[in-house]
Order: sequence, then C-alpha cells, then structure tokens
Amino acid sequence: MSMFYFDVHDGDKVLSDDDGTDLADIDAAREHAVVVVQELMFRRSEMLDRDWSAWKISILDGEGVELLRFNFSDVSPRKTS
Repeated sequence: MSMFYFDVHDGDKVLSDDDGTDLADIDAAREHAVVVVQELMFRRSEMLDRDWSAWKISILDGEGVELLRFNFSDVSPRKTS
C-alpha cells in the first residue's frame, strides 16, 4: 500500500489534500480520484450547477510528486443500476 494525495484545482486555487489515502497502486488511486470527481460534480446538490471546465484533480505520491492529472470534464457520471 502507498499513500496518495488528491489535490483539486478550481482554476484559481488549489485545494490540497493534507490527509491522503492509502491505496494499492496508481490504478487504485486513479479510480479513487474518479469517484471523488463524480461525487463533487454529480452528487453534491450545492455543486451541480458549477462550470467545471477549469477544474482538475492531481494525484501525488508521498513525496509530493505529481503522478497524474486530469480534467473534471473528462469524467462521466457513474452508472446506476
């Protein structure tokens, strides 16, 4: 397991993840990041009408090195069964 940190960029400022999440690998970290983005974009009523075009999420390792970054707009809503 490794610690990963998920910083959110809203176009103006960075909301840093100071706690991090212990996950198996970068693939698990990416999946976690997608869920975080989906929660913010599609499940939080107070955030549903935002313009997400400038928002990004970065995945950093325990040393603070950015491993991956993607735009919120690249994430699709979760499929419900």
